[in-house]
Amino acid sequence: MVTIENTRRLVLEKMSSSEVVQLIAAGTSLPKGLTVRGWLDLTNCAELITLPEGLTVGGSLNLNNCTRLTTLPDGLVVEGDLDLSNCTGLTTLPKDMVVGERLNLSNCTGLTALPEDLAVDGSLDLSNCAGLTTLPKGLIVRGTLYLTDCTRLTSLPEDLVVRGDLDLTNCTRLTSLPDSMTVGGDLYLSK
Repeated sequence: MVTIENTRRLVLEKMSSSEVVQLIAAGTSLPKGLTVRGWLDLTNCAELITLPEGLTVGGSLNLNNCTRLTTLPDGLVVEGDLDLSNCTGLTTLPKDMVVGERLNLSNCTGLTALPEDLAVDGSLDLSNCAGLTTLPKGLIVRGTLYLTDCTRLTSLPEDLVVRGDLDLTNCTRLTSLPDSMTVGGDLYLSK
């Protein structure tokens, strides 16, 4: 059931992901401030180029294989997991993005930077993000940080905080680790 409130805010209650995909495929422009109660699965949505500014998803948001998606909107809030794996066109993330749990950016080969002071409440998967050369200052990961196969990564920030494990497997250009970084779990360095 789709309802429009104040003609500027679309609230989707119990709407299936396929119905949202149909709106996108039909060329329907999604309004700013869109709120989706529950999860939203837009996996393999080849038509998706952008999401509306101020999008809020009450559950998890799956954008896996949305290869034409290049940026995320300002004010994005995802209360659950955010899966952006294989979004090869994605280059940056918004500064004010909020993710309540896990953030998966694996295989986002076009990603070149992350916003400063990014805090992830769960794990952060940056595996095979070949465009990353550094990580931002103030990065806090309350779970595990996966940097496997980040072959262009040359340095880590001095103030890096990882509460779980840190996986640097096959980070071939990383030659040293900062003295002041904090890792709460295991450190994996094999090449």
